Amino acid sequence: MKVKNTLTRHFMLTIVSLMVGSIFFASCKKDDETTPTPTLSISSFSPASGAAGTVVTIAGTGFSSTPASNSVTFGTTAATVLAATPTALVVSVPAGISGNFPISVSQTGVAAVSSSSQFNVTTTLSKPVVTLAAAITANQNWTADNIYLLTGFVYVRSGVTVTIAPGTIIKGDKLSKGTLIFEPGSKIMAQGTAAQPIIFTSNLAPGLRNLGDWGGLVICGKGPHNAATGVTDASKLPVVEGGPTTQVSAIDGQRNDADNSGILSYVRIEWAGVALTPNNEINGLSLYAVGSGTQIDHIQVSYANDDSIESFGGLQNMKYTVLYRGIDDDYDTDNGYSGLVQFGLSIRDLTIADQSGSKAYESDNDAAGDAALPQTSVVYSNMTNIGPTSVTMNAAGTAAVVAASTANPNASAQSANYVSAVHIRRNSALSLFNSVVLGWPAGVLLDGTNVATNVASGKVVLSNNIIGGNLTGTVNGVANSNRDIIYISGSGGAGSLTPINQLGPDSSAFGAAVGPVTVLNKNNRRLPTTASFLLTNAFNYDPQSNGSKPDITPATGSPALTGAAYTHAKLAPAFFDKTPTYVGAAGTSSNFTTEAWVSFSPQFTVYQ
Repeated sequence: MKVKNTLTRHFMLTIVSLMVGSIFFASCKKDDETTPTPTLSISSFSPASGAAGTVVTIAGTGFSSTPASNSVTFGTTAATVLAATPTALVVSVPAGISGNFPISVSQTGVAAVSSSSQFNVTTTLSKPVVTLAAAITANQNWTADNIYLLTGFVYVRSGVTVTIAPGTIIKGDKLSKGTLIFEPGSKIMAQGTAAQPIIFTSNLAPGLRNLGDWGGLVICGKGPHNAATGVTDASKLPVVEGGPTTQVSAIDGQRNDADNSGILSYVRIEWAGVALTPNNEINGLSLYAVGSGTQIDHIQVSYANDDSIESFGGLQNMKYTVLYRGIDDDYDTDNGYSGLVQFGLSIRDLTIADQSGSKAYESDNDAAGDAALPQTSVVYSNMTNIGPTSVTMNAAGTAAVVAASTANPNASAQSANYVSAVHIRRNSALSLFNSVVLGWPAGVLLDGTNVATNVASGKVVLSNNIIGGNLTGTVNGVANSNRDIIYISGSGGAGSLTPINQLGPDSSAFGAAVGPVTVLNKNNRRLPTTASFLLTNAFNYDPQSNGSKPDITPATGSPALTGAAYTHAKLAPAFFDKTPTYVGAAGTSSNFTTEAWVSFSPQFTVYQ
């Protein structure tokens, strides 16, 4: 009976306790109803860095005590939640990433919150690093088993060949402006593959990379250069811009149109470019007097701190180029460059533009705009040039508004430093065929009387292009017309710049012989909006998203599906593929920009 009495007393005490608790709860119910639910927040995390698998504790509020109910990411990569309380989460750093990333926590039905500081995901390089600092005076073979670090100006001397294997990674030191310079008479044999491109990139970790992290790739040959024409003293030959001491081209009698500087194929160049002073820069890829014997194809230059590709003289031809979010010009040509270029894509950043005025094409004969020979006469075909902004007209068709897109979610205006897609100036004779130009402040800017003369004589040809979706202005007295063709008479624009605020309407001085009507009658078409092109998703690129990719494939009904022609004499060389009927760089069954060697997310890539 003693046990029974004990159990009875325990049961009764339990009941009484519950009753008292109920009374207490009831008396506090009013107060409890006024207590807010904790807001989801992150106050801190520890440690601040670590490799994949490191255990990190996140402090905050509003967490679920059920681990699976909390979603945690480092950047965009999901982490495993090991344990959880309302004020702390214990997680494991995910694998496959390296660099600095914010930590984010979200729950079903609750918006994600992110840490105010970033976690540094560290890695251990699996390959040895070979530092290159001295001039290269003997042949070398670079392999994918190593990572090569350029420190300072690394010169490859005349007569030397550097062979680079597929999949090799070359990084540039930021502090010393690491730059690789192939001097006239040397060769670069960089033959990558679609699956294993050769990559020149920043030495910084993912999340920390920026434009100008290293110098760039410079290739010099013994081809033509109009500043070398008439030169008989080698000490008077032109010199590479940006600091290197290399002289380019050759004296009279020694230049070679077919000079061979090697192979550059399936190569990516990222985060390069150093602008020391105005007109004194190292570009992403700088080509000086490179001859037609050089093979250049399947090249991507991303986030260049000056021009993506600049050709100073030479006759090198290029196919399959992707130029992505550079700060200045995409294709810059000077000093008599007369090569052929086919199948190219350039894409701009909404806010990144250079104070000198940024374009898809900037072309000069030389800095003085004189008649030096050879004359710059590059020929482009099947290019697609996506401008900085997606533009459309309002319902009344009377004004331009900026449309939201993945690249521009807030429908912000583009940088005031953008000028036009095509800027032909200083006596250049650039020609453009079978190409798509959209989303720029202006389409084609013909700058100066000598350029107008080149149009009239047939040296400059714009044919079978689609130009449109450009900003509006007054054109020939008609307000709210797209600025598709603009002409500046006389000596041209102000100095080296032609800012947007100086782009006037088509000038009456343009004349009937070379005016917009004549230019556009060469089977060129004008479209009012970027949407009119019906490209699949041309503005689907976001630098903060790992994996977003633009798609320039013409959709059903796109005017770019037809209209290409190759009958003009400038397109006669066998170099040009004359089979595409589409206008622009891609067709429905042929789009090289989607191939494996192309990357639109170099900020997130782990190179090791």
